[in-house]
Amino acid sequence: MSAFERGLSSIAAGRFGDAAEALTQAAQAEPANPSAWRYLALAYFRLHDYAGAEGPVRQVALLTPGDPAAHLNLGVVLRKQGDFDGARRALEEALRLRPDYNDAQRELSKLGVASVVTGDVLSERW
Repeated sequence: MSAFERGLSSIAAGRFGDAAEALTQAAQAEPANPSAWRYLALAYFRLHDYAGAEGPVRQVALLTPGDPAAHLNLGVVLRKQGDFDGARRALEEALRLRPDYNDAQRELSKLGVASVVTGDVLSERW
């Protein structure tokens, strides 16, 4: 069984520490594989280790810049760490990529920002 498969099995079993260890190996073995980084971030997130999740989530956003979910996940991790400006930027990018992304809009509202998408421009109402 590959490190990636061990990581997925560990996540499914709720063994997030084991998952993080296996998925770290998988991500190091295949650094261009966004799935390894995504599941590594998930393992850290489930451990409530948001600082640990940040690096892998940033790697997913770098590898898949057009994926609004990658930017949403980055926004959530940054918000959990208290980086509200960084979270807002990541969530706005998710909405720029997918203006109807309700999850990103909901996360943005947690920051106290009511955003409205008008055409291609994201504007804020305070």
